Amino acid sequence: MTAWVLWFCAFGVALAVALGWLAQRAALGRPWPWPGLAVGAGAFVVSGVLQNAMVAPVALALHAPDRLVPLIPASAGEALYYGFAAGVAQELLKLAGLAWFGRRRGFLGAALAVGAGFAATEVAFVGISALAGQASVAPGWGALAMPLWERGSATVFHLATAGLLALGLARGRVLPFLGLAVLLHGALDGAVELLAMAEGGVADAFGPAAHVARAAVFESIFSVYALAVAAFALLRLRAAELDLWG
Repeated sequence: MTAWVLWFCAFGVALAVALGWLAQRAALGRPWPWPGLAVGAGAFVVSGVLQNAMVAPVALALHAPDRLVPLIPASAGEALYYGFAAGVAQELLKLAGLAWFGRRRGFLGAALAVGAGFAATEVAFVGISALAGQASVAPGWGALAMPLWERGSATVFHLATAGLLALGLARGRVLPFLGLAVLLHGALDGAVELLAMAEGGVADAFGPAAHVARAAVFESIFSVYALAVAAFALLRLRAAELDLWG
């Protein structure tokens, strides 16, 4: 299993960096600011600490210790709280990283590298968590398809929200753009938590095939959602870049 998880990490990180680089070339045509990847990585690590501080007290209050791993919400309200906790923590730290790094590099030019670094570190974290928990991973290239599909969509989404945050910084309208990023992110992660609530019953009733089909449908919707947000963000970035340079 270890080898396949390492392949997942390697492909996922490379995918995150490649998508960020391609988006930078397509939307802005600027040189790729490599240090932004490290800034994004640091933002992810700190956001994880903040997110855990927001989630852990609620989870401990609502669940017995033996029901914390994996943490499955018991109600829709709990699921949405976890989703929006992720949105607040992750977008707030992305914003902090962009505010610091973009002062010298330009907010627009820094956004996609920071978003790619954030997404790449999340891929590594997912892989390390799988190894630490000794998750059941079937060997074979086919077993990597669904996780890499999910991470590709997540990368596109992180690039998009980083772009929105950069627009807010560049225009001096941080709070509206931060609120939009948190809303988009919280709605997405809330849906993921609601799916985690529901999928156990579906798998128990109809077997593992229903679980795979349900996951494929959800990933398809996630991909469309991420691409729509990215298209909006990149078009706005491109327009802002043209306004800046004429």
